[in-house]
Amino acid sequence: MTVFMHLLYQFLLLIGQAVNLFGGIVPAKYQPLVAFVLGFSQLGLALYNHYYNPDGTSAKVAYIAKVVILCLLISGVAMAQTTPPAQIVSQPWSLNTNVLSLPGNHQTIAASDSGLAFTPTPSLDLYDRNLISTDGVLKVFSGGVNYRLAWLNKKIDNISPNVNFLRVQLFVTAGAGIDQVSLAGVTKNHYAFTAGGGANYMLNTSGSWTLGGSVEWAKFPGYQNNGLIVKFGPTFHF
Repeated sequence: MTVFMHLLYQFLLLIGQAVNLFGGIVPAKYQPLVAFVLGFSQLGLALYNHYYNPDGTSAKVAYIAKVVILCLLISGVAMAQTTPPAQIVSQPWSLNTNVLSLPGNHQTIAASDSGLAFTPTPSLDLYDRNLISTDGVLKVFSGGVNYRLAWLNKKIDNISPNVNFLRVQLFVTAGAGIDQVSLAGVTKNHYAFTAGGGANYMLNTSGSWTLGGSVEWAKFPGYQNNGLIVKFGPTFHF
């Protein structure tokens, strides 16, 4: 699959997430299920594009276009005596699907929290977020930023001999958007805000998979005006 087609499909699935949340087409009780299906579709698409070449062969097998270019260049480097250093793989996109603990009405409700993020610099993420409570009352569509604290990782790297803190991504996060609350047949929209911090741990050396979570202050008017939300789950970077 080409990069253009991959981004096109991801964009269409992202539109599907927005329609599911705010389009009024999908019944409220089915919206969490649709959000999960769309989220895992985005994840599956990213996994396929990551592990397979555009011609369908495994990514471990060099794509034919790369082979042709390599053949053209090989004569110029055949006599080289040194091996150039390996390039750092850039992973500007990431997908996440998390389980979230959401306080509301004096009880804790589970919610699904999924989204897509773009990483323009090693320290900064720009993300979209789709949050749906399992009771179907709350839906949040928002965007925001994550900022990784690389300097703090370096300072605490020698704290534990068993944990490599250079593989831990400590970050702060903030976002804003719209929440939609449906109670007693009445649906209302409000401005919503979140802010907090968290950590992700790189599960492999390439950094394509991380596992972590965050604790955030959330202002969801109409549902929980002020409260803490906790989320945990995997993230795939590609």
